[in-house]
Amino acid sequence: MSPGVVGVILWQACQGALINKIGTCRNVEMTYSVDPHFCFLSITTAIIYNLLEKQMSLLWIMGGLTVVALAILNLLLIRKYRTERQQRLTETELNKEQNLIRNCERYHLSNREADVLRHILAGHTYRSAAEELFISQKTVDAHLRKIYAKSGVKNKVELVVKFYS
Repeated sequence: MSPGVVGVILWQACQGALINKIGTCRNVEMTYSVDPHFCFLSITTAIIYNLLEKQMSLLWIMGGLTVVALAILNLLLIRKYRTERQQRLTETELNKEQNLIRNCERYHLSNREADVLRHILAGHTYRSAAEELFISQKTVDAHLRKIYAKSGVKNKVELVVKFYS
């Protein structure tokens, strides 16, 4: 279960608990949100408002603290999920670069052809690749024609598939 789904379930549970205990919440806006910061602030506001407005029992205070603890746990899960996702993205980028280097060696591309290929595979136009590499657009085109001939591809789609797989 992803952290976003946990946040929605937590928020729905919190909202149900607050409405059941309070009855009506005129001064507390209750809306669905997957943003845990908003959830945490809204719940805290509702708890403080009701503690000040009505003298709540110890049970209500414990329930409120439990909700706050769950919100903090949700924040920690989101942070862990983002870190793991970032690590997977980094590993994917490393794998792409390793495949590119291996395929450049396999097809005997020169260093300059490999530089041009990196820029084109990254989505640069001929013009932007030429500007970054300090060469003309015609030189970029010439390098790409040589790359197509050496690797046996006919278009950019085949080029991406061949060099990243």
